[in-house]
Amino acid sequence: MKNQNAVEALLDEYQKVIADLQRVISIISNEDLKRIVDAETQNSDCKSIQTVLAHVVNACFAYCIYIRKLRNMDLERPAKTLRNTISEYIDDLNKMMVFTVATFENITDNELEEYRNSHKMKTS
Repeated sequence: MKNQNAVEALLDEYQKVIADLQRVISIISNEDLKRIVDAETQNSDCKSIQTVLAHVVNACFAYCIYIRKLRNMDLERPAKTLRNTISEYIDDLNKMMVFTVATFENITDNELEEYRNSHKMKTS
């Protein structure tokens, strides 16, 4: 059996962050979710909690898709979706975590610990 300590540690930390984010957002009302908090920003992903969460979910799926494309899996990046409730974002984050775990199933510690720039997994 291959040693997967680095992959497991990475996924454990990712899961902790997602669980923490879910706890933080769980107390936000659906009205506050959609409230514009920065009308001045030029970044459309930063106008409300809703737009920030839509960006986070979309970016998490996108990084996994970039990694999967490196492994010759042809997947389309999902469209960014504005949800109307916090529970929908919590569900999206759960789905994103399942997708992330599946993405890393066949990645070895050696692939994560590559020091040669020309051999590193790059997502952009």
